[in-house]
Amino acid sequence: MVTANGDKTGDSSTPSTRGGRTVPVVALRQDFKRLGLSVSESRVEVIREAAIEAACHIRQLEESRERKLELSNLAVSTYRLLDPRRRARYYERVQLSIYSERDMELQEQSRKPLFPGQARRVVAELAEE
Repeated sequence: MVTANGDKTGDSSTPSTRGGRTVPVVALRQDFKRLGLSVSESRVEVIREAAIEAACHIRQLEESRERKLELSNLAVSTYRLLDPRRRARYYERVQLSIYSERDMELQEQSRKPLFPGQARRVVAELAEE
């Protein structure tokens, strides 16, 4: 969109303005490319699924330093794409800020121990020492 004075707005390459201050827009193109997504994708589930697919592909590679680096880069890219503060378009920031039922389930699961039986056993063993 072009304003009356000829400035472009809403473009992901232009900075957004909040409260009178300009927020720099980080170039996310490489992150979108790493996950195989279009540059305007802002649906949380789509980004997560793309990250899972990319991680599965990387895990199939032979164990190496490059593989670990790729997994690390994938995690950082996923974090950046899910961060609404890095988006210039208002509707993308809003869409990334809405919690779904799945988000709430993931949050609840993160509070539970992964191995409850083993955790109790380890605690009991430590108490005996």
